[in-house]
Amino acid sequence: MSSSAVILSDEQQAAILTPGNLLVRAGAGSGKTEVLARRFVALITGEIEGRQPLTPAQVCAITFTEKAAYDMRARIASVLDEQLVHAQGERQSQLLRVRAMLPLARISTIHAFCARILRENAFDAALDPDFQVLDEYESQTFLERLGKQVLIDAVRHSDPGACYLARTRRLDAGTSREGALAIVMRILHELARLGRTPQWLYDVTCETAARIQTEASRVAVLTRELSRLLDELLIAGTLSLQAEQKIAPLRTRHDEYRRRILAIHAQVEPE
Repeated sequence: MSSSAVILSDEQQAAILTPGNLLVRAGAGSGKTEVLARRFVALITGEIEGRQPLTPAQVCAITFTEKAAYDMRARIASVLDEQLVHAQGERQSQLLRVRAMLPLARISTIHAFCARILRENAFDAALDPDFQVLDEYESQTFLERLGKQVLIDAVRHSDPGACYLARTRRLDAGTSREGALAIVMRILHELARLGRTPQWLYDVTCETAARIQTEASRVAVLTRELSRLLDELLIAGTLSLQAEQKIAPLRTRHDEYRRRILAIHAQVEPE
């Protein structure tokens, strides 16, 4: 596809040429790769107003997958080649220089980027520079093995949450029911997807439990007061027979509701 065949919207042009920090939110199929590739080219060729051109090695581009990194690098090279066709003089020399330096560009997944930093600083990090990054299957296996050991250790140390899972779920279910380890791994994956930590989940859980305890205490007080008022009315004989007949089933449901509230209150009551 030639450069002239690519039609960019005003929003895309702004995303490419706007100076300073920029956050772009776009859905699937909206041309993100095209815009990011051209933004990259604009950074290394000095097209952005008020900014000196960078070298390809000075720009860090992080992608989610290796394929996305490959596609990004290929598209940047393609954009540079398209511009070279029409460039002359100093502009042509500049494009040739950055095109030759493109292999030095840091376009990779976050795993590859971090691995590169660690290898460049292996001595300071006390690492063997020949270390390998686990692939998806290896990392999943490692996490499951580690998670299983953590659960077992937690049960041995009488951790309340781990003991509850051990009582209600098998470690590895082996049936249609989700096992304890699978539950823990699912939660960890969801936290990673949300960019949250287990500590964040713990804090939110404690905060929620505190709110439930406060609300349960308040409702328990109200239900006790309501029960007392009903008893007083019945004793005083101020209720008609018809009213008593209507209240009877309500009292039954009220007593059940009160029992459940008190049960919740007992569960979240700190020891």
